[in-house]
Amino acid sequence: MDKITAECESPSGEPFQPLKGPASWIDVAFAPDGTIWGIGVDNTIWYCRETCKQVDGSAVTITVDSDGTVFVTNSNNNIYKREGP
Repeated sequence: MDKITAECESPSGEPFQPLKGPASWIDVAFAPDGTIWGIGVDNTIWYCRETCKQVDGSAVTITVDSDGTVFVTNSNNNIYKREGP
């Protein structure tokens, strides 16, 4: 099944709309402004507002602080803070 275009339903039967990002996600985080940040299975970093866009870098985990600051870790467990937009 194509995970990008597949529809899934909640337990109550309400449909979810798929995000147009990587085919599969290994980690996601949510910013206070509603932006979704995620890591694709190929370790690419994405953010989604109305559409999803890939950003430079690669990571294995991602988190967003309460002020919107994005942090990622790499395969060596180093922590990086995103600078800029």
